[in-house]
Amino acid sequence: MSNTGAGPAPAAEPAAAAEPASADRTWIHFLAAGAAGLLLFAVIDSQGLQDIVYLVVVACAPLAILYGMRLHQPVLVAPWFWMAGGLTLLVLGDAVYAWFEDVTGTDPFPSLADVFFLLAYPALACGLYLLRRARERRLDRAGLLDSLIVTAGLG
Repeated sequence: MSNTGAGPAPAAEPAAAAEPASADRTWIHFLAAGAAGLLLFAVIDSQGLQDIVYLVVVACAPLAILYGMRLHQPVLVAPWFWMAGGLTLLVLGDAVYAWFEDVTGTDPFPSLADVFFLLAYPALACGLYLLRRARERRLDRAGLLDSLIVTAGLG
């Protein structure tokens, strides 16, 4: 017996079972690359090659932030740019430090690397502060309802 349109249509697959189009699994690639870099770092004997592997792995952190910004398109981008900038300054500090150690063979303290390290902390702090401040500006609906309940109960 064939269904000629009479009766209910067959149930469609639930929408919740389908993966959203915005789901991105790039974080798995970042995690795998970091783990591979860690293993590679552990098996390399050369300090110079270890430094290169380390710099490649840590340079992924600001790139991951920028990629996440592009993917999620946050309303407030300034905190994320400050955080990516701070991490980039740390990577630059590590690169200059490694260059002094590996190429010139000098003790890199104090050096230009310290300037990058010291500039990184205010940039990171600024990013964290802006994220915290943005959180405070949002309407706290749960807190508003709690205070309205207490006020209504007292009045």
